[in-house]
Amino acid sequence: MNLNKHFIYKIKDNYYEDFPDPNLKNNKGESRPNYFVFEGDNKDILWFIPLSSKVEKFERIIRDRETMGKPCDIAYICNVGSRKQAFVIQDMFPVTKDYIKEEYIVNNNPYKLVDNKHIRVIEEKALRIKSLIDRNIKFLPTQANVKEIENQLINKLKNNDRNRKSEKNGEEKRKDNQELELRRKAFIRRQMNRER
Repeated sequence: MNLNKHFIYKIKDNYYEDFPDPNLKNNKGESRPNYFVFEGDNKDILWFIPLSSKVEKFERIIRDRETMGKPCDIAYICNVGSRKQAFVIQDMFPVTKDYIKEEYIVNNNPYKLVDNKHIRVIEEKALRIKSLIDRNIKFLPTQANVKEIENQLINKLKNNDRNRKSEKNGEEKRKDNQELELRRKAFIRRQMNRER
């Protein structure tokens, strides 16, 4: 599957089974929409932001944080298509392609964010949140341990690479052995023909 930044995707249920962090936001079986914001340092790790239709709740949270003079990188609200959505940046999480189910479709069209102004703001906020995550700074009591999930995904990718290399080496050895066997048989045939 080819993935496009700024599109919305559904994540497979087995992601939440493989990484059973109770603070990961998912609607099991309902496939919550998740915004593909950027690739990690390892290009095979993709970062997603859950979307929420609970816009008023996040408007209130943002307003309260602004009133207290706190940063408001945790969420962003804008229209995606004809719907107002809350991008819950505080709950962003890493994924590899094998965990992506499909594009999120609305009215037979892929759901995506097209306004460059909103894209820029969300990316900037997400990069600041990612920086906190990378420094192991806990900024919420209900924060999923996405740094640990990212490390597990990186290890899984390394193991898959090793397995592929091992399989490739095994296949090359099999081919070499087959070639040696063919040469041995050809040599034996030549020897037998000479003796006749």
